[in-house]
Amino acid sequence: MSVLDAVRQTRLDGLRALRDALASEIDAGPFGDAASQTASLARQLRDVLKDIADLEKLVPSGSVVDDLAAKRTTRRAAAKGAVVSTGSDGK
Repeated sequence: MSVLDAVRQTRLDGLRALRDALASEIDAGPFGDAASQTASLARQLRDVLKDIADLEKLVPSGSVVDDLAAKRTTRRAAAKGAVVSTGSDGK
């Protein structure tokens, strides 16, 4: 996912994409004034990592899909013990 696509989703998705882009730039190596560029990218990466950690604390663990799966499992487990009527006569 591109950074542009990610920022159109959620702030957390955008920050994660930005984190990946910054890390790739650092890994690609310094260009021009190497020390200042690398230091600047590292500082930005550190800030983005902090923002991600702060937002992840606010987001409930698990995704919506995980939550739905857990509810379905609970519902199915409860239904195993229940008698289910299939018709108007109760049979």
